[in-house]
Amino acid sequence: MIKSIKYSKKSLDEIADKKEQPNFCGASWADEDVDLIRKEIKDYYIKEQSHTCVYCKQVFKSSNGRTWDIEHIISREAVHEFMFEPENLCVSCPDCNQRKGAGKVTKSKARKKLPSTSSDYFIVHPHFDNYEHHIEAVKPGEFYFSKSSKGEFTISLCGLNRFYEFAGYDPAVAASDLILQYADLLSRTQDHDKRKYLLRQISALTLKELLVADESD
Repeated sequence: MIKSIKYSKKSLDEIADKKEQPNFCGASWADEDVDLIRKEIKDYYIKEQSHTCVYCKQVFKSSNGRTWDIEHIISREAVHEFMFEPENLCVSCPDCNQRKGAGKVTKSKARKKLPSTSSDYFIVHPHFDNYEHHIEAVKPGEFYFSKSSKGEFTISLCGLNRFYEFAGYDPAVAASDLILQYADLLSRTQDHDKRKYLLRQISALTLKELLVADESD
């Protein structure tokens, strides 16, 4: 879990003024008077997260702003009132940020107070959840295994297995590689539920591999 930003007094004052503006909305994030606040947020979370994306767990050893996106966990399009809430912020790689988009991540309908418990969220929340309890990043940037419904939802919403979708990657090779990864995990676990999940995945991928082979004949 990550620690939330503590804003400078100047930023706190500017945020308070911004939220009082009659036209304050999700698009206000792009206003010029938010530039320094955005920089403070990005600089803080890059360091706090040790240059690691909260979703795919890839490490990007760069502080260049173009390498990172500020991530609103509950999107500013959905609830702009949480735009500057420290526990609704982190940084992610652009790919995860784009895949997640404005997808629904909470069952809460709150608009005044940010939902602040793990059970309020469908996804693995970087401030309220231990990532390793829900997702095993077997090979960050290549292969992920869900340990819970939250993990499964996060993998799907953020497209964490998107790395097998790159142009030019043979689908049959991708399926075969995933089967090997799952088989390796299967050989190393005694957990009944985990074994059932892995067997289902292997069966589905085997069927996919056969279908791809049929199409190529």
